[in-house]
Amino acid sequence: MKRKTTIGVILWALVLLCHLAIGQPATPEQNSNSENSEQDISKEELKEFGLSKAKNVIGSIKVAQEYIHQRKFLMAKAELDAAIRKKKKTAVAYRLLGIVHTELQNWEEAISSYETSFKQNPKLSRAAYFECAEVYFKLGKFDEAYDYFNLFDGLYGTAYVNLGNEDAIEKLFGDLLFRRLRSCQEAQKAIASPNTSPAIPIGKNINTIRDEYIPSLHSDGKVMMFTRKKNLSTGGLGSDDENIFITTLEKKKWADPKKIKGNLNTNENEGMAKFSFDGQKVFFAGCNWSDTKGSCDLYTTSLVEDKVEESFNLTGAVNSSNWDSQPSITCDNKAIFFSSNRKGGAGGADIWVSYWRNDQWSPAENLGSTINTKHDEESPYISADGKTLFFASNGRVGLGDGDIYMSKLQETGWSEPINLGYPINTQFKEIGFSVTPDGKRAYLSSNRFGGEGGLDIYEFEMPTDFKPASTVLVSGAVIDDVTEERLAAKIMAVHDGKRYAMETRIDGSFFMCLPQAASYAFIVNHPNYEQYIEAVFIGDKTEQPIINIDIRIKPDIAKVQNLEANLNSPKPEIKKVATKIAEQEGETYFQSIVYFDTGKSKLETDGKAELNNLISHYTRDRGYQLKVVGYADDVGSSSSNNALSEKRAKEVVDYLQTLGVDVLEIEFKIGGEVTKSEGELTEYQRRQSRRVEVTLQKPK
Repeated sequence: MKRKTTIGVILWALVLLCHLAIGQPATPEQNSNSENSEQDISKEELKEFGLSKAKNVIGSIKVAQEYIHQRKFLMAKAELDAAIRKKKKTAVAYRLLGIVHTELQNWEEAISSYETSFKQNPKLSRAAYFECAEVYFKLGKFDEAYDYFNLFDGLYGTAYVNLGNEDAIEKLFGDLLFRRLRSCQEAQKAIASPNTSPAIPIGKNINTIRDEYIPSLHSDGKVMMFTRKKNLSTGGLGSDDENIFITTLEKKKWADPKKIKGNLNTNENEGMAKFSFDGQKVFFAGCNWSDTKGSCDLYTTSLVEDKVEESFNLTGAVNSSNWDSQPSITCDNKAIFFSSNRKGGAGGADIWVSYWRNDQWSPAENLGSTINTKHDEESPYISADGKTLFFASNGRVGLGDGDIYMSKLQETGWSEPINLGYPINTQFKEIGFSVTPDGKRAYLSSNRFGGEGGLDIYEFEMPTDFKPASTVLVSGAVIDDVTEERLAAKIMAVHDGKRYAMETRIDGSFFMCLPQAASYAFIVNHPNYEQYIEAVFIGDKTEQPIINIDIRIKPDIAKVQNLEANLNSPKPEIKKVATKIAEQEGETYFQSIVYFDTGKSKLETDGKAELNNLISHYTRDRGYQLKVVGYADDVGSSSSNNALSEKRAKEVVDYLQTLGVDVLEIEFKIGGEVTKSEGELTEYQRRQSRRVEVTLQKPK
């Protein structure tokens, strides 16, 4: 059985439609711009309907309702004005006029219309009090907003004209009520104590009367992608076709944006694009494509300047039969965060994560109740440190329609999200987030006052408390020093006891996000090449977002040419590292023995390789300790041999430190000269004596 169509029923549908859409806020001074925009678009229609053809008040109201349904708000205004001219005491017309003025961002007129409706009939609509409160809230008049929110609450259970006709919208408002009352209080406190300078629109050549949102910065800080809607949010001009645009920073200003070329942008929706940190790929959402599993899926492509060649639906099980969008990839390209309304979430849109495993993306995992609420969590941005997550949420007590929050990954999981405060967040909607490489500035999108209309992109200084951990971005390649050939290899970066390992791409290129440090030791081991160990000074190169390092490794000619001879040479057998040699008295031992030439203390390539293998078992937080003992043979004086054994041991200790071993965890001893009770050592015994023993032990 269908409910009887009444003005109240139609009004409920209109209010629901208006409040679920993203508005186009503007300051009162900008109202003429908003009106002119729609007048230009609907000039002929507006001319035709400038004077109402309806014969009575009810007729004008019904025509106005139809125009509101079509989102033709200026034409609806003309009909409502006509109705009021026919009958000044028309509470329904003034209530509808409040909706229309709100959509046209005529804020003071909206309040005047609502309050006139209340005076004429205070028992017409309970929902109207919430709508009026929302307008006061947007204007920053929080005391007045608080009062009207309470009036809405106070009418619950009482009799009024639209009782039963606005149940759905009243329920929606009721769900928002507690957060709005708290937001009035929180916004007042936040605005009184701003934590950074006001956010600044990035330029009228980027921001338009349409929506621009989800900015994404390239790691060099000089290229930005963003999404733009083709049509006006409030114009009712057809589909909201979303496309991806790109702009470059030129002389500290963003250049005129270009739509990305190639097969990326179609007549369907494509957007929410994010650069990978290495700049090699772009991850984005595509909707209703031929291979889309749900309404929108996650895709990837390669971008060269402003053109893409081919886009691919992400492999594996990351996409679902629902809406999947707004991706953000970690620096190592091994985890992707995104927003989805798939089953299994907390409600609304949640933030999920998928991991790159076995050459495909794993089934997505929900980030859990610490991050997600029963409402919407969107636009995740994972920082270069891989541990700081920014996202938008309208499910928490915040400052407005949706705020930006920050959470950090800890050993126990994600920390409780923190609101970024004012003026980053406002009483409007904030969504999308991206941080500059140096962490000093950030970008977001907002439909706050002061923009060109709809969602615009803003820039602001990052408050110190919310800056991600400082990182250094390192790009480079492993190159054969003779042939200039690029080589795939394993790389280790070492600093202050911590090691960061990765494999290059097939072409030998690599990209690493490392914690900020004054210097790193880079180590490369490659078969038939000399081991590469080089300290690279980094310092605070904030003017250089990406540090380029080419690692040139030299072929081990002797090893290649004399491999067979070396296998037959009388060199002593070297004990392999990672060989467990004893388990006694509650301790487990691993040992490496490094041998030296006569009279020498220089650590050669073979010795370094042995120590590298040994240190693969060393983990500071597991309580390992190292014992280093140096020895010498009996050639020469005892004093010189004791000194030589000390030099050899120190050479090993110094190298262990470059691998990240804390010197306080090394027990250093001088074994001195090795002798026999009678006679001299044999040559074999001397080779065995010119050594340093490195023992790794762990108390059980």
